Amino acid sequence: MAIVEMFLVNSEGMFGLDKKEYTLEWLVFSDNQRDFAQAIALQGTIADTAGMIGPKGEATGWYSPGTPYGLGNEWNDMCYAGAIEVRDRQIIRGSASSEINGDVFTITANKNPVIQWRVRQTYSTENDPKLEPDELPSENDPFTFSMSYEWEEVPFMQDIVDKYPVVNSAGMLFNPPAATRRKLPIFSITRRENWNPVNKGSIFTNTINRDFFYGCAPGTLLMDSIVPHFDGQTWTVSYNLKERIEGWETYLLDSGYYERLPDGNIFPILGYDGTPVSEPAKLNGMGGMLPDPSLPGVNVGPFKKYRVASFGLLHLPNPFGIHSAPTP
Repeated sequence: MAIVEMFLVNSEGMFGLDKKEYTLEWLVFSDNQRDFAQAIALQGTIADTAGMIGPKGEATGWYSPGTPYGLGNEWNDMCYAGAIEVRDRQIIRGSASSEINGDVFTITANKNPVIQWRVRQTYSTENDPKLEPDELPSENDPFTFSMSYEWEEVPFMQDIVDKYPVVNSAGMLFNPPAATRRKLPIFSITRRENWNPVNKGSIFTNTINRDFFYGCAPGTLLMDSIVPHFDGQTWTVSYNLKERIEGWETYLLDSGYYERLPDGNIFPILGYDGTPVSEPAKLNGMGGMLPDPSLPGVNVGPFKKYRVASFGLLHLPNPFGIHSAPTP
């Protein structure tokens, strides 16, 4: 025969925000001394549509790897069955004898044997069957997400509450210009991948989004870095994005050591002593010197310092559409 009886002797759970798993352990009894671990694993595997608990509360078996978790009144279609562990083989009942007939030593068959096993299986969010070796990254992949900030100094041109321009008592802009600090949000999306992402990291790092990306306007997201880590079996890849709502184009103070005269000729800018200036002088945005050096100056641009790329090609999950699931 084969398995004659089994009992579910232990059920454990671990429920974190990013990872959930259930670990089950059975005590199994068989009556065939020639069956070993693989035979027990196969004999106890039930159909995906069957229940691991029978109508009277009895244990019926375990699921094949990749099957969603379901036990009695519990279920979780994000936790999948892992490997089936069969161990601790013990012969706990049976009788056998031996005899010596001349030079022949004979062991008679074990009568009415009972062999005890322990079977263990873990159902986890990390056992996702969708992550097959030939599967490309998808927007539906499991992922983790974190959000942090970095400080950035920006011009302080308008009162944030009253909307008045930031000027001195004479109605002039401050010199040097007033500035304030703000926090720049940084989003980090991390997931497991099977395909080598190193080349992808080189292509997309230091690029901005060409198109709308999950509600973020074109040009507002910077792919600051793509950081892959290989553990010997699979890749863990982190995508780090920075958001600046006004975009990533740069304006610079118009200044230099030379000025362009109306006739198009360029001449060095001279100081009061008639020698070329040792520090860049402010220009007026049209190539000439700013008449009053005490004025804040003119910003010129915009200058584009990042390439654009279609972030949709990365098939990243939507970090803005996730919500915490209730913990059991």
